Amino acid sequence: MSPDCDYCERRDPNEYSIGELIHEISLWARDLKEHHITILEEITREWRETH
Repeated sequence: MSPDCDYCERRDPNEYSIGELIHEISLWARDLKEHHITILEEITREWRETH
């Protein structure tokens, strides 16, 4: 993993409560969704520019 990845500095998953785990997973899912939307927007823009 990248040294600047904020997920690399997390605690041991066994130290989290179930509520904390759900919260962490929801944050990760949101970040991933935003990242994928950005990629799709870039691909769409590039396709429109070339077609």
